[in-house]
Amino acid sequence: GGTEDDWVELYNPFEWDIDLSDWSIQRHSKPKPESEREPGYLPRVYKKNFSLDDKIPAKGYFLIVRRDADELLKKIADTLWTQLQITEGTTLYLVNNQEEIENDKDTNIIDKVGLGKDSFSWEGNPAPVPPEGKSIQRKELGGDSDNNNNDFIINNTPTPTNSRGETIF
Repeated sequence: GGTEDDWVELYNPFEWDIDLSDWSIQRHSKPKPESEREPGYLPRVYKKNFSLDDKIPAKGYFLIVRRDADELLKKIADTLWTQLQITEGTTLYLVNNQEEIENDKDTNIIDKVGLGKDSFSWEGNPAPVPPEGKSIQRKELGGDSDNNNNDFIINNTPTPTNSRGETIF
């Protein structure tokens, strides 16, 4: 889609549902250049709390879509997030509480992905930044080696899928 058609798909590799009701998804904006950082500097954190009934079904997906995305994409979203942005320098965090993370080492971070070399934090090395109309996906469904560069590849045919198994592409 267009530049506002950002989305994140969470996958549950387990045989049971994952309750997201007390969790959040958070992101850091692109950080300031190192020369402009004061001691203890953190880029701004944007946070979206999940709702009471939000869950990732067993062996299923949960789709988070940017609030101003294409109507077809929003129609299948499990939740909308105004501050979702998938660009160079973005770092996304899946957090098992609804408190703003203190830093990129917060013990409540379940997973994180940093996009491009200008991101604030990543596992191992940053994931590639997807060009417009493409997405990134894990090389192995449910796999996580704790190295974003090894775990993610560019997907030329995005297939955002929601918790009901619906997709638009």
